[in-house]
Amino acid sequence: MEPTKKIRRYLVVLIGLLLILCLVAGEASARSAGEYFQEGLRSYYRENFDRARIFFQRAVSEDPDNPRHHFFLGNVFARLNRKEQAELAYRKALELEPGYTTARRRLAFLYFDNRHWSSAAEQFQLLLRDSPREYEYRFHHAVSLFEQDKLDLARDEFFRARELRRDAAEVHYYLGRISLLREEYTTAVNRFTRALDFEGGEGRYYFYRGLAYFRKEDYRRPPEEWQSGSDFQRAIDLNYDSARTRFLLGNTLMCRGLFLLQQDRSQEAVDFLQQSIRQFRRVLINDSEASNAYHNLGVAYLGIGKLDLAASSIREAIELEPEVAFFQDSLGLVHYRRGDFSRALSTWSFVREIDPDYSRHPLGDLLDIEALDLRKREARIRR
Repeated sequence: MEPTKKIRRYLVVLIGLLLILCLVAGEASARSAGEYFQEGLRSYYRENFDRARIFFQRAVSEDPDNPRHHFFLGNVFARLNRKEQAELAYRKALELEPGYTTARRRLAFLYFDNRHWSSAAEQFQLLLRDSPREYEYRFHHAVSLFEQDKLDLARDEFFRARELRRDAAEVHYYLGRISLLREEYTTAVNRFTRALDFEGGEGRYYFYRGLAYFRKEDYRRPPEEWQSGSDFQRAIDLNYDSARTRFLLGNTLMCRGLFLLQQDRSQEAVDFLQQSIRQFRRVLINDSEASNAYHNLGVAYLGIGKLDLAASSIREAIELEPEVAFFQDSLGLVHYRRGDFSRALSTWSFVREIDPDYSRHPLGDLLDIEALDLRKREARIRR
């Protein structure tokens, strides 16, 4: 046999062996990826997430084109609070299989839970293309729009969600929030009341209904129509207890007290003002830099005639935020009540330096001379 023919024969045999080895190696690799994946699943369902991560990463390494491997790796990263890696894994799964609904759902809720509202809205919108009557997708899409201040789009989407689930208290709650932001206070009250009809033990629904009533200035109404105070207290009782809730409860008590002073109902007024003082103090225990709480504490003291305490509280507010014009205005009012007209005029002059457009105290006619335009007050003193 010629040497050339022998070499050719050896080459054919060698190539054949190499092909067999490649096939065997490929099968072994596929088997290994599957084994790694199964071991990862066992560890995942035992909640041994660190071990599961190792096996899923090996499965991905052996078989990078399998979308399930990336999906479960994303689940493990999510459970380990490694959010960015979870996002990348879910996105890779969707890149390999765009119709992988479970992966898209996990990605959407990952964005939602981490307040990435624009990305969440995009993913929920994609989910809704295939499942337009899925309430959870519709509702969370609406919330994602609401959190981006896209109120018209959010409202329309909440209405669609309501068509899918009429008894969903959370939908009525968000529709109330939209009405509140649009200063449609009567509509907001009705929305929050509807939410409470379905879920009466939810503190935040009472809180926001109380806020809507307060914006309607219900503290000026007869006792049976003054609802904001009881709603804020109910929110607190239901564990929606925060500095903001306490502050607003103090606010409505203070405004009620100031209103009653104007009605010559001094005894009732003092009781409400003292209750408001307790709430503002409670706020300040938890937040010593709550400038508005210091200010309103001072106004409440002003209402019951404790002028020294009024002045010191308002000065605390000014120390924290000296640029707030109505803080300075309130201090001028304390000087005026003391009969120190020179200091009152000096303080009000400083108010105009801070804000040349300032004219009236935000509490308006709940106070006395304070209801007048700033320049009219100064003119009255100079007469």
